[in-house]
Formats: sequence, C-alpha cells, structure tokens
Amino acid sequence: MELWLHQLIKPKIRFEIVEFDHQGKHIVLIRIPAAMAEPTCFKKIPKIRIGSHTTDLENYPDYIRQIYNTQIDWLAQIIKTAGIQDLDTEAIQKAREKYKQKYQDESFMQDFDSWENKTFLDKAKVTINGNITNTAILLLGKPESVHYILPAVAEITWKLDAEQKAYEQIKDWVLKFLTEHRQANRKQIDELLWKLLPEDWVTMHKKHKIANLLSEMKREGLITNKGKKNPPCWVKNI
Repeated sequence: MELWLHQLIKPKIRFEIVEFDHQGKHIVLIRIPAAMAEPTCFKKIPKIRIGSHTTDLENYPDYIRQIYNTQIDWLAQIIKTAGIQDLDTEAIQKAREKYKQKYQDESFMQDFDSWENKTFLDKAKVTINGNITNTAILLLGKPESVHYILPAVAEITWKLDAEQKAYEQIKDWVLKFLTEHRQANRKQIDELLWKLLPEDWVTMHKKHKIANLLSEMKREGLITNKGKKNPPCWVKNI
C-alpha cells in the first residue's frame, strides 16, 4: 500500500502508516501532514479533509488561498544542531573567491579580506546571525553533514538522476527517428516529443526544453542543422 500511495500522491510528502488492534478489529491509520505551499493531490486531483470526509479542494477556494500562503522558505530554515564545523573549509574558500570576484567594485568590499568566515557567510546570506541554514549545508557542507538535510538531498539527487536518464532516452528517440526518416524539421520533432514531456508544462516551456535539447545534441556532434534558420532541417551525423 505504501508504494502505491507514493506513486499516486503528489507532491512527494512524508506520510505515516500506523497499524494497531482495537476492540478486536485491526485498524490501519494513514497520517498525512497538512499541505504546505501547494495542495496535496491524489491521482492529480487536489484533495482536502472536511470533517470526516475527503473531497475535492477546488470546491473550497478560500482554503486554496490559505495553502498557497503557507509558503515556507526551506533553504532559509536554521539547523539548530549544526555549526560552522559542519562546513567544508575548501568550499568556503572557493565561495569567498567567487564572492570577491562578483562584488570587487563595491565599496563594502574594502575590508573583505579581514572578514572572518562567520562574517562572510552572514553577509553572503548563507547563514543567519551565525546560524547554519539548509542552504549552508546544501552548498558548503561536508559530505558527512548531509544527514542534516535528509531526505531532501536524497530526493534532489534522485530527481536529477531520473531527469538525466530521461533526457538521454529522449535523445535516443530523436536519433532513432532521424535514422528512420533521414531528416526532420522542428514541427516533426515537436510532435515526436510533445507527449513525452510533463503534462503540466505550458507550451512555451516545452518548446524551450526541446530547443535546448537540440542545441545540446548539436554541440555533442550528434545532429546537424542542414536547413536554413527558418525552417531548420535536422539530420543525424554519421
């Protein structure tokens, strides 16, 4: 049941399944946390609990506004048990170099070299009054400090890995199509890939993603544009 629910509930949330016996009956309790920042959807339909009933959220516009107004900045949240010793000194040094390069012409940089790391991290808004934030661990944390932001970092890594694999698969489909048809214009490639992209992406987002894909494949030497700029004509490199 747990795997089934994970597949149907969006966004990915931590829910708890508790089983116990009561008055001779076996009870299964599913504890789902309150929606924060975005609605909790089951089978892509936003749901809400009203009294003892679960119903569609779209029937309650006031609750929709309340949910979206509960946005919490996860990156700015402070980790009370973490300290500057949990940050990588080499990573901090590289961050200082990048910061100095970016703001070298600003007047406040006159004393930059004398700043302690604690002062630098506060001014760079990586820490807050010396307190370690999720941002600090995510960007500058030591490998052994990753436990502070689990399971978030695991989910981020999983999503990036999954997206990269999907991206490579889409490239293979484009190359296979060009092998079979010898060439393709942008409209044909759009028709090939359109249904493969997330349904909730708007048209402009999909077009931008496909354009980036074709540009990347061109840089990698996989395809070549044999046509003029309008219309383009893509062929597979041999």
